[in-house]
Amino acid sequence: MVQADIQCTESHYAIFNLQTVAATGNSIDMIKRNPPTKSLVYRVGCATPTQFAAKELRSLLSQATRQNFVIRTRRQGPRPAPGPPIDGLWVGTTQELGQPVMCDPIHAAIDIQTNGLNGIISGSNAPSVLLAVYRYLTELGFRWVRPGRDGELVPQLTWPLRSKVSVREQASYDHRAVCIEGACGWEHVRDMINWMPKLGFNTSVSYTHLRAHETEADLVCRLLLE
Repeated sequence: MVQADIQCTESHYAIFNLQTVAATGNSIDMIKRNPPTKSLVYRVGCATPTQFAAKELRSLLSQATRQNFVIRTRRQGPRPAPGPPIDGLWVGTTQELGQPVMCDPIHAAIDIQTNGLNGIISGSNAPSVLLAVYRYLTELGFRWVRPGRDGELVPQLTWPLRSKVSVREQASYDHRAVCIEGACGWEHVRDMINWMPKLGFNTSVSYTHLRAHETEADLVCRLLLE
């Protein structure tokens, strides 16, 4: 009798448990397949930052856990206590999720209350929802040490995920940005824009350049950011 566990990759990760009860040559009499269950990310709200936040949460958690996450949209947040327990990770603004408002929506604040794969990840406004997702992932062990894909550190999280995260805070400053000085290529600006919200910045890159030496590509970058 031969027993083996094989990890394989298809459209999603699956575990094949192979047990050879009676094998003749290369034949296997029984193959039992146990695909992983799908974990849910609920998105409430249609604002572009909220949509992007849900996609980032799904993508990065999938990488870290090697499990399949699915996004579902809802018109309103989960029922408050004493309603049924929250199922899945809910992403949206505090108003859309029906959570206590921390501050005026013009200011940036985040509220994260999760237990394993259940709970709420919210922000005071749509851009803050994205900041909340990245803060949640940071609490799980993700790190973004510098702009670019080579600065992204994705942890290997054990499954099922059991981490508890509780963060409720408001930004000390409304304007949080970085100024790029000198001759910057478009790829530098692109990587900075992708990197900044992961660290809690909320304003686009301030871009300076000696315009007398601008190339056409530099001009496009500056006009897009101004």
